[in-house]
Amino acid sequence: MITQLKGILIEKDPDRAVLDVGGVCYELLISQGTFNKLRPLGDACHLFTELRVPEGDIRLYGFATRDERTLFNLLTTVPGIGPKFALAILGVFDPVLFADLIKAGDHKRLLLVPGIGLRNAQRLCVDLKERLPVFGGVAGNAAALAALRKEVHAGLLRLGYRREQVDEVVHSLPGDIQDAAEAMKLMLRALAPPENDEGRSFPVVPVAVSSGRRRI
Repeated sequence: MITQLKGILIEKDPDRAVLDVGGVCYELLISQGTFNKLRPLGDACHLFTELRVPEGDIRLYGFATRDERTLFNLLTTVPGIGPKFALAILGVFDPVLFADLIKAGDHKRLLLVPGIGLRNAQRLCVDLKERLPVFGGVAGNAAALAALRKEVHAGLLRLGYRREQVDEVVHSLPGDIQDAAEAMKLMLRALAPPENDEGRSFPVVPVAVSSGRRRI
C-alpha cells in the first residue's frame, strides 16, 4: 500500500501532479486545493496518497494534508459521491470549512461545487453530519481560519478586486494556512489582476499583511 510519496515535483496541473521518487515517476490525481499548495517545479514535494483500483484501472490520488485524504475517503462512502466529486469538493472547501457547513446543514453553500446538484448536497449533510472527525487537530481552529479569511478578504478588496471575485476565492483558502502574508500571496496567485472603472487591469503589487499595520 502506498500511503505517502516524497520526491521532486516535475509536472503539475490543476488536476494532476507527477513526482519523481528515486527515478520512478508517479502520476497523482489531485484537487484544486492541493494544486494551490504545490511548490514550484523542481522542488521537493510530499503528498499523502490513496490508491484505488476500480475495475483494474490503477489510480493514485494525492493530497497536501492528511485531513484532505481522510475527508476524501469519507466522501466516497456517500452514495452518489465518487472520487471525481470528492476531489471537486476538496477543490472548493478545505476540510475544516466543509465540516462546519455539514454541521450547520448548509447544503446551499455546497452547491458551489461544480455539478454536485441539490440532491447530492442534501445527502452529504444528512449522511455525514454525525460521522465527521475533528479536522485541524486543535480547538478554535475554525474560528482562527474565519478570522484569517476575513483579514485576507478585506485586503483583497482594498487592492481593487471585485467583491464577487473575492467572496469566491477566499472560501478556497486552505485550513492549514495560519500566516496572513502566506494566505494573501496564495489568493493573489488565484486571482486575475483587478480591473479599474474603465475595464483596464491594475498591476498586482506585493502586499505585506500582518496582525498589525499593513503596507502596500
